[in-house]
Amino acid sequence: GHFNALVRDEFGLTNGELGLVFTIATIAAAIAVIFAGGLADRVQPRRLAVACLVAQAVLTFLYGQANSVVFLALCIFGMRLLGQGMLPHLAFTLRARWFSRFRGRAISFVQLGFNTAEATFPFLLALAIAHFEWRNLFTAAACIIGFVITPLVLWCFRAAPRMGEGRGEKGAVGRPAAPAPPALPG
Repeated sequence: GHFNALVRDEFGLTNGELGLVFTIATIAAAIAVIFAGGLADRVQPRRLAVACLVAQAVLTFLYGQANSVVFLALCIFGMRLLGQGMLPHLAFTLRARWFSRFRGRAISFVQLGFNTAEATFPFLLALAIAHFEWRNLFTAAACIIGFVITPLVLWCFRAAPRMGEGRGEKGAVGRPAAPAPPALPG
């Protein structure tokens, strides 16, 4: 879209050249997620989420400061690895692990967040692109990730279960989980 046109003009790239940069970075990030995904099983979730978000904020800021196509490609790789790879992987992995009794409901809630973002962000981004320079938008996005989303995630993880402990069997502090809701008729 419009963002790509601004980036292409800035770096003197054709549609095909920028598409190739995105394709290579995206495929490389998809392959890297295969190996990095196991971190969700070995690293404390709170630490992993914060590390991914801080790295995403830094990469988003650096993307807006990029001065070469190679640096741009490295930033795209990192943002794809984290923003479209590790962070969604972590969201689904932790919901499945922490909510064994109501797993379907918990995963549906996570999916609602993804669908809401996919429905609203393109419109908000189009508004922002119309009013601000693209590099400034990446700086603003980095600040939002670092100073709004990361603290929000820390707050959400304040009572997270310890590794190996799910909320379906015991609560976050060792209490029995809440009883199941009554079954629907039919």
